[in-house]
Amino acid sequence: MAATILAVVVVVSVVSKQPSTGAPFETPAVQPLPSILLLGDSYAAGTGASLPGKSWAGLVSTNTDWTVTNLARGGTGFLKSYQTGGFSACGQEECPDFQTMAERAYRDGVDPDLIVVSGGRNDLSQPVGQEQTAVRSLFLFLEKRFPHARIVATNPLWDASDAPAALSKLGDYIRERVGGANFLDLGQPLAGRPDRVADDDVHPNDQGHAAIARAIRPLLGDALKN
Repeated sequence: MAATILAVVVVVSVVSKQPSTGAPFETPAVQPLPSILLLGDSYAAGTGASLPGKSWAGLVSTNTDWTVTNLARGGTGFLKSYQTGGFSACGQEECPDFQTMAERAYRDGVDPDLIVVSGGRNDLSQPVGQEQTAVRSLFLFLEKRFPHARIVATNPLWDASDAPAALSKLGDYIRERVGGANFLDLGQPLAGRPDRVADDDVHPNDQGHAAIARAIRPLLGDALKN
């Protein structure tokens, strides 16, 4: 009799531990991190920073939940490129212009949420008409091949010295092409600040890259939200 009672208690105990018959638990879907494709010149590539993570693009990627595909190349621009002998500019034999790098991204299947174009200072020696044609061509390509991405551009950046008038004119043309809402005006974070410029007097040092990162980070955040 005692054994029978014990068996009943065990059965009841096991039954009481069965899961409830409510709705099954569903694991929430993991949302992909916002992705950025960066096209640009040596400033965007990180030249002058002591480490890649201290470049402005590296700082933006490290201090946010964004993934950045950085296809910026030193010495290049909307028009300017090196077909050969580019080692001193971008560390490679060939340093393609912005559109060629965008075409490479498209072929490689890069699918960004946001495309950022940042550069232009290397184009100032080029004829203005050709420069503007290259700007138009790049943004037409991006709009056609990346229809789901938002496309923005910064003003061309300069060092601690006085920026030439041609730089501002190029910035005005870029603003006109992308539209005011897609133009990220960073000002000139290195202007009058030689302490933010590397020993070559051209590129931002760690402090300069940090200043650019502080200027661009909130604008990128707004662009990704809208």
